[in-house]
Amino acid sequence: MSTVILTTKKNIAIITLNIPKQLNAMSDQMAQEFKIIISKIKKDKKMRVVIITGAGKAFSSGGNIKMLSAKTKTSKAQNNIALNKFYQIFLSIQDLPQPVIAAINGVTVGGGLCLALACDLKYASTQAKFYFNFAKMGLAPGMGTTQFLLRSVGSALTAEILFRAKSLDAKTALKQGLINGIYSSKSLMTNCLKIAEEIALLAPLTLTDIKRGIAKSQDKQFKDILKWDAQRQANSFATQDLKEGFQSLLENRKAIFTGK
Repeated sequence: MSTVILTTKKNIAIITLNIPKQLNAMSDQMAQEFKIIISKIKKDKKMRVVIITGAGKAFSSGGNIKMLSAKTKTSKAQNNIALNKFYQIFLSIQDLPQPVIAAINGVTVGGGLCLALACDLKYASTQAKFYFNFAKMGLAPGMGTTQFLLRSVGSALTAEILFRAKSLDAKTALKQGLINGIYSSKSLMTNCLKIAEEIALLAPLTLTDIKRGIAKSQDKQFKDILKWDAQRQANSFATQDLKEGFQSLLENRKAIFTGK
């Protein structure tokens, strides 16, 4: 079964993360399939807008726990390289010439939330939940987490969201500036398609220039920040705290961290 599905509606590409039983957790297999799909869209000049959503009840629960747990047995150098590649694949949506819309249909966590925030426009269902749980896992924030939050909500709320590690509902996310709008679960995709159709009628070259202009004005050092994130996460995988964080998730209990 494909972990990522590409469908089209006229000149709109729809990417669906497709592991609903695992809440669309991001795996190495998903990364490779995502890479192929992004390459196809990038080459297809007929596609004017891209929508990303998740199958089932989740947008994405972030990195696959088994995949992440395995990294505790791998060297820092290997993890650093692997994490950089993983980030680059999913965040390559920022390099697409087309505007990208996130249709956040449910829970979105960690790297899944980074993927959503990397989109140009973000719309959520009333059932959506937003969660950066790094501090509860003992894992350094990665995949541009702090930068995406700073762009959206500023330093004060970034600190609160990451330090307190609590989930946000859709109304709070909208109020704080994480997303652009909220729709009912039933009407989310309908409204996202409507918005995409409106944008698809506009001048494509100008849309690309707008997208690139926004990206350049936000941060010229973003790639350096991603490298730093990968390094910090690679270091995290060598700690006892992260192993305890993973074990607590598997055992459905609160982690007991020792700072080691």
